[in-house]
Amino acid sequence: MLCFIQHKGDIIAVDDIYKICAEFYSAEDVEKAHSVLLRYVNQKRLPKQKGSGKDVVLCSVAMVVKICLDPSVKLPTFCAVNLSRLPPVDAEHVDISAILSELSALRCEVKFELFHSYTVKLSNYAHQWHMSDQTLNFHHCRLLQQVHLLLLATVVVMVTAVVKRCWKM
Repeated sequence: MLCFIQHKGDIIAVDDIYKICAEFYSAEDVEKAHSVLLRYVNQKRLPKQKGSGKDVVLCSVAMVVKICLDPSVKLPTFCAVNLSRLPPVDAEHVDISAILSELSALRCEVKFELFHSYTVKLSNYAHQWHMSDQTLNFHHCRLLQQVHLLLLATVVVMVTAVVKRCWKM
């Protein structure tokens, strides 16, 4: 249960995590997760629940999720020995905004790699042109044309990145 909460907390809404955990895990599983968390947090922060069975489970799940997703609480990274003990999650429970932010981060990485590869190619072309002491021939003109296109593409990528950052602000 703790593994599921830690690893799906970034992509699934908290209300959905409560619901999934309360439906998938038994009262014993919730109690085990509760007792494991007691090793890492203060007893006052994670009190023992009292009441009827279902209400206790719901309150305990809510507290366990709250503690696991609190960035100020230092917890180890939990893992599942048996993957069948992790509830299946379908597209209905996925937080689209988390996926979009991940997609945006991946796009930035791709743009950076593209910019880096253009810079390396540009450097190589400039080095080739500088090292040749021959007069300009067709090959050199073609090389200068490629350098010009790479510079233009680099500027377009950089301007696009700046505009997108400004647009988000």
